[in-house]
Amino acid sequence: MYWKDAEDIAIALVEAHPEVDPLTVRFTDLHRFVVALSEFDDDPKASNEGKLEAIHPGPRTTVNNPDHKVYPYLLRGVAIERRDQVWSSDITYIPMHQGFMYLSAVIDWYSRYVLSWSLSNSLDGRSCLESLEEALRGRSVKRRRCPSRRGLCG
Repeated sequence: MYWKDAEDIAIALVEAHPEVDPLTVRFTDLHRFVVALSEFDDDPKASNEGKLEAIHPGPRTTVNNPDHKVYPYLLRGVAIERRDQVWSSDITYIPMHQGFMYLSAVIDWYSRYVLSWSLSNSLDGRSCLESLEEALRGRSVKRRRCPSRRGLCG
């Protein structure tokens, strides 16, 4: 087996370590478990976070609805030359012993500064809106266009 064989590795790991909760295993332990598999023949140093995530996926934070409109990418070819010109937001999950916490953040692309963030135990959207409102508070922003993968904006 090689790093590219994520599904085969995942099956072998479940068989080799049935006591391990795949939602809470640390990447360092996951790497150690993979390298210790007798069928594994790849270079242990050839792994990276993306390869380990393919073996150990977390919850889906983006669920595409085929009925939703797909918006075009508006920043292609745009030169980002000042702060507050382009912001982005994203959400990621943090594995906990019992489930997940969700971290949402608003980031200024020019300065790479985190303008605001919030932590929530659910994906209901309120936390994301709170982050956006906090980032907007005290700033004079001329236009508020919020492109996202799903075309949603608060």
